[in-house]
Amino acid sequence: LEDYMKQISKSLNIDLKFVPTSNWHESFEKVVKNECDILTTIAYKTNRENLLNFTKPYVDFPFVIATDITKPFIDDINKLKDVKIALVKGFATSKLIQEKYKNFKFVEYPSLNDSLNAVKNGEVYAAIDSLAVIGYEIQNHFLGELKVSGRIDEQLKLHMATNIENKYLASILDKALDS
Repeated sequence: LEDYMKQISKSLNIDLKFVPTSNWHESFEKVVKNECDILTTIAYKTNRENLLNFTKPYVDFPFVIATDITKPFIDDINKLKDVKIALVKGFATSKLIQEKYKNFKFVEYPSLNDSLNAVKNGEVYAAIDSLAVIGYEIQNHFLGELKVSGRIDEQLKLHMATNIENKYLASILDKALDS
């Protein structure tokens, strides 16, 4: 992500200032309320079209399965049909997975960290999310306790977004990303 923002800054010959927020939802609200110009990572959802302008997707991340380090590799998600799987409540990634795998036993948690703690503590067998965020969380908080044990066929396509009133910025960002 940092590399993309550096590329945009260089391509447009502008300095980008990052607005600190405590979580993704706060970042989303700041862009919607026009308190910030760019949301750097967002999954496209049709119900957001009246709030935001989206760039083309600029990166794809596979969805992966995280488990306790003692669990075997999972080569088929259907092997998880009868166990509890953690997802992050309210995220587009979770909704996508729940719609595709309707007969699975999902348990929603407020954050990915909470989901992975549930795996660590044996409350659920596995957690599913994008490789980027699961890899980061495992490396920084669960090293030697959890691992990526498999991959599913879904991809998380990430876009940037701007406030709906800013008609041209998303297009300008697309051109900068293409350069």
